[in-house]
Amino acid sequence: MEAALDALRRRYPDSVVVGFEELWDARPDTEPKVDLGPPDATFNSVVERIGNLNPTYKLDLVEHLLVHVHPAHGSADPAHLLDIRLKRFVMPADHCLEEAMRDIASHNPLVVGGYAPELSQFLNRKQLDWDHQRGKGLPHGVIGGGLGGCAPVPSLDHQGVSAVTVYRDITVREAMNRMALRSLLLSRREVRPNDGWEMTWKPISWRFRFRPEPDADTGLGGVPVFQTF
Repeated sequence: MEAALDALRRRYPDSVVVGFEELWDARPDTEPKVDLGPPDATFNSVVERIGNLNPTYKLDLVEHLLVHVHPAHGSADPAHLLDIRLKRFVMPADHCLEEAMRDIASHNPLVVGGYAPELSQFLNRKQLDWDHQRGKGLPHGVIGGGLGGCAPVPSLDHQGVSAVTVYRDITVREAMNRMALRSLLLSRREVRPNDGWEMTWKPISWRFRFRPEPDADTGLGGVPVFQTF
């Protein structure tokens, strides 16, 4: 599936982004070749072809611009992190999109709230419970980075954001999709940057994987991995 999605993005570099909930399976030593069909095939037919070649996954289109890929049976997210609902999601400054997507699961106590406070609180609680059950002190690690200069604050003034978009009552999955779609619209110059930065914008896709690890200090039975590609 990874090879097929890479081929899809190469064929339609300015037309699509991907949200990929990937099963933690062994990957092949060499990337397989993928036939997407004739060059004049329609976008929808190419997406359908990828689905037929990879029956382990199901592909859905979001706003005709994002291909959401998830297991046809079961889940790549046993802790249901992507289903956690966010009461208020503030779209980051455009130059912070990729960092926010990678670090959305950060629960560094130095970062107030994070972009997904409910997700951060859930992860903190799970790790605290894990430590408490083993007689440990404060958690000694965090998932993701510290967000640095892109850390969200109530005013967002330090990011130079002129127009903040707020989404209410959406899932973590939907927040990831919103950021990916925003990156695509920026690359197509269909929206103006919300931070005044002049740069070459690129479409950003996201991937979620869950590495099984029964003794992980996350308290989740494994380690969730958020990536961009």
